[in-house]
Amino acid sequence: MRIKVHCQNRIGILRDILNLLVEYGINVARGEVGGEHGNAIYLHCPNLINIQFQALRPKFEAIAGVFGVKRVGLMPSERRHMELNALLGALEFPVLSIDMGGSIVAANRAAAQLLGVRVDEVPGIPLSRYAEDFDLPELVRANKSRINGMRVKVKGDVFLADIAPLNHEWLALPAVALATVWWGIGMPMMLFLASLQQIPHDVYEAAALDNTSRWRSFRHITLPAIRHSVILVAVTQMIAQLQVFGQVQLLTQGGPNNSTRSLVMFVYEAMFEQWQLGYAAAGAQALFLLMLAGISLQGWLERRAGKAQS
Repeated sequence: MRIKVHCQNRIGILRDILNLLVEYGINVARGEVGGEHGNAIYLHCPNLINIQFQALRPKFEAIAGVFGVKRVGLMPSERRHMELNALLGALEFPVLSIDMGGSIVAANRAAAQLLGVRVDEVPGIPLSRYAEDFDLPELVRANKSRINGMRVKVKGDVFLADIAPLNHEWLALPAVALATVWWGIGMPMMLFLASLQQIPHDVYEAAALDNTSRWRSFRHITLPAIRHSVILVAVTQMIAQLQVFGQVQLLTQGGPNNSTRSLVMFVYEAMFEQWQLGYAAAGAQALFLLMLAGISLQGWLERRAGKAQS
């Protein structure tokens, strides 16, 4: 049986509900949080029968913050899965999904008919068996980016492939980091260039007359002269990385398996998608404290550099 608990979004309410089920020996196979404002808890209890449910309903509603309990036919994820399957099944053209190894993971009925197999036989079949000269790992390595609208011929018919290689945890985070560096490299380069242009050339000429190596010139002339810019760039970039959102939203949307979900994305989802204002406020305060720590670190480093210079 699947039940929906309409309740207040408060800390500890799920624990109170589960304690009641444990008290009566009811096993919970799966649970989900749903509702427009995160104010509904869905529980899948395989061994819960209707008589037990009717007896437990008053006890559920006696829990502080619970407004009502009712039976439902499907969990939210099950409903979305069925809706997606129904949508794909209604499409007349083939749609299939493959993993990074080139094996088919899922397909709709039209795709199964094109391949000449049943829908349940599709998972695990290598697409290279049907597509001519199709080597997905080689395509990903050659392009190193998202591929949109690539033409693939399957059994004589031409289809368009949309390939997104950022579905591995080991690849997604470095890709986001690389995009972030490209995204924000302009301002640091301008700061460094301005600092370098303020160093007198006479100092380098005097070092060259003393046969000073390039490394010693960089260490004892260039680096001390631009140390304030180095501190500024390091701290501002650290604060900027704490606020990263656009790159993650565009490239991975926080996936796979939350490996690229940033603190700002957590605050955004908690606030505007799940309407969990408490979690969003806590995340925002944590972000503020981290940024405050970064600003304090910059001030301390600036004071330390000033004392060393004097």
